[in-house]
Amino acid sequence: MTDQLFTVPAPEPPPLRPPERLGRWVLHRAGLVNVWQYDRAEILFAGGRALLRGKNGAGKSKALEVLLPFLLDGDTRAIDAAGRDRTSVYWLMTDGREPGNHVGYVWLELRRSEPDGEERFVTLGAGLKAASSTRSHSSWFFVAEDRRVGVDLDLGPEVSAERLRELLGSDAVTSAAEHRRRVALRLFGLHDETRYANLIRLLHRLRDPNIGNRIEAGDLATILSDALPPPDDHHLEMAAERFDTLEQIKEQLDRAQRTATALARFLDTYRGYARGVLRDRAGALLAADDQRRAAARELKRLEGQSADAAAAVAAATAELTRLRDEERTAGRELEGLRASDAYK
Repeated sequence: MTDQLFTVPAPEPPPLRPPERLGRWVLHRAGLVNVWQYDRAEILFAGGRALLRGKNGAGKSKALEVLLPFLLDGDTRAIDAAGRDRTSVYWLMTDGREPGNHVGYVWLELRRSEPDGEERFVTLGAGLKAASSTRSHSSWFFVAEDRRVGVDLDLGPEVSAERLRELLGSDAVTSAAEHRRRVALRLFGLHDETRYANLIRLLHRLRDPNIGNRIEAGDLATILSDALPPPDDHHLEMAAERFDTLEQIKEQLDRAQRTATALARFLDTYRGYARGVLRDRAGALLAADDQRRAAARELKRLEGQSADAAAAVAAATAELTRLRDEERTAGRELEGLRASDAYK
C-alpha cells in the first residue's frame, strides 16, 4: 500500500480571499483511506487546485477516478475515467489483497469564506466495501456539515456504515440517489435533477485522460457537443408536430388576417352608427335637462307663493283668534250689563 499520495504540498490558503472566491465552495482537501493501493493518502489544494506528479502507472488517474466526479454523483458504474468499465468497487477493494472483507473511504473537503471572515467546511464522502468470499460489494455516502476528516472525524477500515451513522447521525449516511440530490442542492443550489445530471455528464466528458490530446487536435467543439445532453424525445416530437402543421398554421394566419380586415370595416361603419345614436341621445338628455331646470324654477316660484299664502293664513288665523277673544269679552260685558240693577 502507498502510505502517502504523490502531491505538491499546498500551503493553507491565506485568511483574505480574492473577492470572487467569497461565498463560493472551493476544493480544499481530499483523501483515500484503504482504497486500492492506498493505505491513507491526502491531497491538499491551493485555491481549489492541486498538481499530481508521478510516473505513468503510479496511480494519479486512479486516485482522481475515485474522487471526482464520483463523490458528486455516487455513480459506481461510471468510476472508470476512460469509460472502459475496468474500475469497479469490487476491483478497487480486492485488487492485490488477501481474501476477506475490506472497507475503505474516499472523501473530499470543500471550504467557503464568508464575507464576515467566517470559514465554513463541508465534507463529501463515500464508504466502499467488498467481500472476496461472496464476490459482493456495497457503498454508502455522506455529506458532513462542518465536520473535517482528521480534525473531528476519523475514517478507517474499522468504521462501518453503522458506525458512521453513530458518528454523523442516522440521516447523514444515504444512498447514491439521495447523496446526488443533497450535493446538487447544497453545493450548486440546483433543485432540478435533470440540470444536475447534465452538469455531471459534462464533468465525466472533461475528465477523460485523453482529452488533452483531443483538444490539441482541434476537437474542443466536438468534446463540448458530446457533453451536451441528448434532446428530449418529447420536445423532438413536439417540434415534428409543429413542422407537420405549418400549412395549417399558415391557413389559420391568413384566415385571421381576413377576419381582422372585415372586422376593421365593420368597426368603421359601426362607429358612425354609434356616433349618431350617441348624438341623438345626448340631444334628448340636454332637452330633458332644460325641462328639469324650468321645472325647478317653477317649483321655486310656487314654493314662494306657498310661503306667502301660509303667512297670510297664519295672520288671518291670528286675527280670527283676536276677534273671537273680543267677542267673548263683549258677550261677558253684555251679560253683566243685563244683570245690573240699572238695566233692570
